[in-house]
Amino acid sequence: MTEVFILDATALISGLDPNIIDRTLWTVAEVIDEIKDPRNKLRIEMAIESKTIKIGRPSATAIEKIKKTAEKSGDIVVLSETDIKILSLALDQKEAGHKVVILTDDYSVQNVASRLRIESKAYTTAGIRYEIKWELYCPSCFHSIEMRNIKRKEIFCEICGTKMKRRPYDKQKI
Repeated sequence: MTEVFILDATALISGLDPNIIDRTLWTVAEVIDEIKDPRNKLRIEMAIESKTIKIGRPSATAIEKIKKTAEKSGDIVVLSETDIKILSLALDQKEAGHKVVILTDDYSVQNVASRLRIESKAYTTAGIRYEIKWELYCPSCFHSIEMRNIKRKEIFCEICGTKMKRRPYDKQKI
């Protein structure tokens, strides 16, 4: 069983040297687009040319599964399309029989990965210790709703019209 590292932008922006990691490294094209520093960009492009980092395209099936999992946990409203593709690529690799580790500091990516039993490691932070389910609440009237199937970034309270905020309502130690 091959161990595969899936790279989020955080690891690459923070200076991870792909040449010293003895694992198969994968990412998605959108992650490369997020790298703005010319030195980092050059280092990453050279790693891609030498096939040290492989660029993957996740399957539509994996993308749908990630979206459904993120809707259940309430993370869908904060995950970017790039985050969804990173998670989907990891899921494809896992289903292909590889041991997968996502290198990311994004707590929502880690939360969704944990629900799918995909390992994640933070690169510059402590990482998550709990799987969290989120709810939306109104800071004015305190009305709350479960975040299932909510895909919009902004939701307004049906009672008073105030913009709702996200908070955890259930957590389990990992």
